[in-house]
Amino acid sequence: MPSSKYIKDVNDTRSRIDIPYRAASKSLPKWYTETQEFIRRFEKEERPYPFFGNYLFYDSHIWLGLNNLRYILEMALNMGRILERTVVIPSKVYARSCTQFELCQVFGKMENLAEITDPFYARWALDIGTFWDVNEMRKTLNVMTSSEFNRVMMVKHGVIVEDPDEWIASQGGDLRLPRAISLLKVYHDLNQSISIDSQPLLPWLYDSDSAIVVVDDAAQLPNQGELPLKSQKQQQPEMEIYCIKDSFEMSVTETEKQTLPIRWEEHRDDNHAAKHGVMPVGFKQMYHSDATILHFQEGVHRFARFPFKFSTEEGRERYQHIALHEMAVSKTLQDARDLSSANS
Repeated sequence: MPSSKYIKDVNDTRSRIDIPYRAASKSLPKWYTETQEFIRRFEKEERPYPFFGNYLFYDSHIWLGLNNLRYILEMALNMGRILERTVVIPSKVYARSCTQFELCQVFGKMENLAEITDPFYARWALDIGTFWDVNEMRKTLNVMTSSEFNRVMMVKHGVIVEDPDEWIASQGGDLRLPRAISLLKVYHDLNQSISIDSQPLLPWLYDSDSAIVVVDDAAQLPNQGELPLKSQKQQQPEMEIYCIKDSFEMSVTETEKQTLPIRWEEHRDDNHAAKHGVMPVGFKQMYHSDATILHFQEGVHRFARFPFKFSTEEGRERYQHIALHEMAVSKTLQDARDLSSANS
């Protein structure tokens, strides 16, 4: 039977917000006890950084093609590793079309997404576990789905209801990552200590062809004040950058090393003086935040399409390992691939 303190915590939470709670009893909902076990398991495990406490959310177009979703997910997992945050990924993805109709009927369903997509309306909604084995990924990566995040937060705040997805929807929260901020605001309103740092992902770099994003800033990066302008006749410092080659397929196996001059250069654009250049931008130093939740509002898709650059060869290899080995393909997808190969 729940302790008197447990019941008091539940009643205290009930008094703070107006929601339909299920009365505390001997029998808690199955999802609740399973989530309690999930929390206990990962709180006990020794990991490079804590599984709970600091999270990375990102807005992603979940109705893109599977290859787009793949490299966005690869990039997000690497960002989480660098920033030492647990990455929250979509619970579902939405396919514009289905080449294997029978499989989509078994593993998915059609949903009308007219409010967030145009001109495409009905899409195949499939659980992300159809494509990637999230439990296998968790053996080495701090990652959970948006649905799992919601349930963890509900348990941590003593919210006991029969259907957690219905409850978050009744509070205005949306489990689809393009609407992630609505989910986060529910818990910020419930607990003001849950802070949210919501910002765009490197928007200013898209306007400069010569800008460099050093994703893994393990090497010592120069300070802007130490660098000469292009107009100054000084020897330009150089930096070795370890890259993933730019390709349509976004393959992570094609690599190159570049030695590039580092400088800031002045030029005029629309009669306004501006500074652009090849100044390396360290990802970790730019996005260090003490907030509970770091939320990238936009730019994730575009950022992932740019060639990836790293300050060390080890950083690039670590990213490749995530993409090639730690992002475990689900058994469902493996079976579908084998079936397709057998029929071809």
